[in-house]
Amino acid sequence: MSYFYSHLINIEPVLVKLEGLDLSEEQREHLAKLLDATIESTVLDFIFSQLKQDEKEIFVEMLKTTSDKGEMMEFLTVRIDNAQQQIYHTVDKLIEEFNKDIEEIRCHE
Repeated sequence: MSYFYSHLINIEPVLVKLEGLDLSEEQREHLAKLLDATIESTVLDFIFSQLKQDEKEIFVEMLKTTSDKGEMMEFLTVRIDNAQQQIYHTVDKLIEEFNKDIEEIRCHE
């Protein structure tokens, strides 16, 4: 995963927990991709809920054309109070839920 917010999150502990489950490699890869997609969706949902309509349009264009992750984060930081911290907390809550789900699966194995 290499997104403009990648420096804010760490999913490695979740991936390690997935390795400990009695799953096929294909199932683990599927769950890892699902985690990645869910994080991306959650981050974008948060961002779009914070931006004005014209800012949303600019941000979408940046997603399509800009490879400079710092530029995207700066755009958000100027427009969203504590953007990095809020993104971190948003993703952290989601990762906590994934961890709970994994623990629940472990209890039923």
